[in-house]
Amino acid sequence: MKNKVLIAFLALAVTGILVAFAINYNKKLSTPAKALQAYNSVYFNMPPSHDYSTYYWFSIVLQINPNNSLKIVGLAGGISKGMINDFNKAVWRGLAHRRIVIGPFLGYDDAKKAQYIYKKMAKIKSEDQIDKIKWPKYNHEIYWFALKISELERLGIFVIEHSPARVEPGDVLKFVHTLFVTLVYQQITIGPFEDYQRTEDIKRMYRQNE
Repeated sequence: MKNKVLIAFLALAVTGILVAFAINYNKKLSTPAKALQAYNSVYFNMPPSHDYSTYYWFSIVLQINPNNSLKIVGLAGGISKGMINDFNKAVWRGLAHRRIVIGPFLGYDDAKKAQYIYKKMAKIKSEDQIDKIKWPKYNHEIYWFALKISELERLGIFVIEHSPARVEPGDVLKFVHTLFVTLVYQQITIGPFEDYQRTEDIKRMYRQNE
């Protein structure tokens, strides 16, 4: 019995290594279908989390312009909820389908307020419009960070590039202005969150997908 368990464990470990290798070299995958297969395979090899809390998130549709800036096209569905492993899987699936998942938020209302911001940002064409819009209220300082997004054109998927990123504090207007500006530099700002240390932890989660 012990030998069977050991063999199963080794097989799972080898599978995880092979999948990671395939994803790190996904430019060599010949079709989007094969790329998605590699992304989907990794879900079953992710280490289980012992965090059974419920979290909330949503997805946005991004477009990479010819000048390499980003554009928020709109939302991709409503608010999703689940445990932290569900969120991590959603991030992987989002990248494979050219979408960016925003979260995870501790409460539904937090996710809804953030979703409203990104929805409005899809309609903003110049930065001077930002101060004319009524944004959600936050009673405390909020935090966020930026991710650089690039595209594997041959596969039709997004990837998160490794780049310096730090957690930034401020109010909602500063967050929205930052969101607008970072798009110009092919970055998407993730947030806002209401706790600094938790934002650092979330940043690390996203960086697992680099």
